[in-house]
Amino acid sequence: MDTVKIQEYRNRLLPLVVGFLLSVVFAGIVYYAGGTSKVYTNLMYIPIALIASIYGWKLGVVIGLFSGLIVGPFMPITVEPRLMQTTENWIVRVLVYIAIAYLIGFVIDISRKRSQEIAFLFTHDSQTGLKNYDALRQELTPPERPTTIISLTVTNYEEYWGFFGYEFFQKIINEFSRRLSEVLLPFHEA
Repeated sequence: MDTVKIQEYRNRLLPLVVGFLLSVVFAGIVYYAGGTSKVYTNLMYIPIALIASIYGWKLGVVIGLFSGLIVGPFMPITVEPRLMQTTENWIVRVLVYIAIAYLIGFVIDISRKRSQEIAFLFTHDSQTGLKNYDALRQELTPPERPTTIISLTVTNYEEYWGFFGYEFFQKIINEFSRRLSEVLLPFHEA
C-alpha cells in the first residue's frame, strides 16, 4: 500500500479509535460510580459531542450508537445490588445519544460549509467564479518564474445594464469569463 492510502486509513480510523476509547473510559466511570442510575451516565455525552463536532454527524452517530450500547444492555442501573436496566431504558438512551450526535454533527457540518462559502465569496467573483484581484495578490509569494495577472474591470456597468438588461449583461460577462478561462488554461497549467 502506498503512503497516501495508509494516511487516509489513519485519518478515518483515528477518530473512531479515540471515540471508542473515550466511550469505554467513561463507561468504566459510570460502572464504578454505581451504575446508570447516577448522573455519571451524562459523561457519555463528552465523546459523542467531541467526535460529532470535530468529524461530523456520521462518525458522531457511530460513537453515539457505541456509547449507548456499552452503557446499555450490559450496564446495570445499580451495581450493588446488581439491578439490570429495562430494555426500554437503554434503547431510549441509545436513541438519545444517536440523536444528539446527529444534531451536533449536522449543525457543525452546515457551519463548515457556510464558512467555506464565505471564504470563497471573499476570494472569488460571485458571478463568474474567477478569483478576484485580492486572491491573486495573496497567492503571489515570490514566484520562481515570472507571473502575469490579468485584471479586467467593467466601468459604467449601470449603463450597460440599462441598455442590455441585467440578465443579458450577466450572460455576456459569464460567457466572456468562460472563454477567457479556456484560452488561458494552457498557460496556467504550464
